[in-house]
Amino acid sequence: MSVFISVLCAAAMGLLTYNLINAIISTAHHGKLLGDKFNSSFAVLRIASGTSLIFPVIKGYCLAQVIVLTAAVGGGQLAN
Repeated sequence: MSVFISVLCAAAMGLLTYNLINAIISTAHHGKLLGDKFNSSFAVLRIASGTSLIFPVIKGYCLAQVIVLTAAVGGGQLAN
């Protein structure tokens, strides 16, 4: 499981790096913060929440997996 999380983190960091470089280039081209494509008020919030969801937090599981697992266990308990 830790290999999967490591690969997921590496892929996410690659996408984050690509989007940040794209945002910097767009800022330089259009002269506005984050250019025309990005909503600057929520960009930082989305980046922070997205990255925090994929880092291992509890026993090697990332927070997104813990949320889904909790929802699945809760759904199973409601069904019984």
